[in-house]
Amino acid sequence: MIASAFVFAVDLNYPALLYLVGLTAVTNVAYGWWLDQHLDTTDHREVEFRLVDDRGTEADRLHRVAFALMALDVFTLTTMLYLSGGIANPFSFFFFVNLAVGCVVIRPVAAWTVTTTVIVGFALLLFFAPVRPQVGSTVLTFDRLDRLGTVGLLFAFSTCAMVVTYFVNRTAGELKQRER
Repeated sequence: MIASAFVFAVDLNYPALLYLVGLTAVTNVAYGWWLDQHLDTTDHREVEFRLVDDRGTEADRLHRVAFALMALDVFTLTTMLYLSGGIANPFSFFFFVNLAVGCVVIRPVAAWTVTTTVIVGFALLLFFAPVRPQVGSTVLTFDRLDRLGTVGLLFAFSTCAMVVTYFVNRTAGELKQRER
């Protein structure tokens, strides 16, 4: 954001973007603290949970919290991208980081839910976010973009997202099985 403001003189909603970055940082730090409080990591090969609540095991709770955090991260990334150029923003590739991390941290069904959420977020950006391909150029909207190319881009992104989810889930599952 600093480079976009001072080097390229791009006019963005910096207070909102800083709020979203702060929200992401605070929630991730809080999640790290929560994990430290609920996990016994003295033996790094095997993680044991200290507490069990009446709704299920602590492992179930860990996965629910991790899923909620992943969903929040997708929402904040989508909102930040909306405020800063949509899919033309080079940081839109961070959707794939969320997918890869999600596949390792949360269960496969939840990972596919995050994948679906990422695809929906990308589609919303593609069709509704203003696109700023160059500094100082005219702001483009979906109406002025090539519709076939736009649908192709959505198809390509969706396919890549599903392939990443499938293979990272599969690899993580095989590694967990091998550890057992």
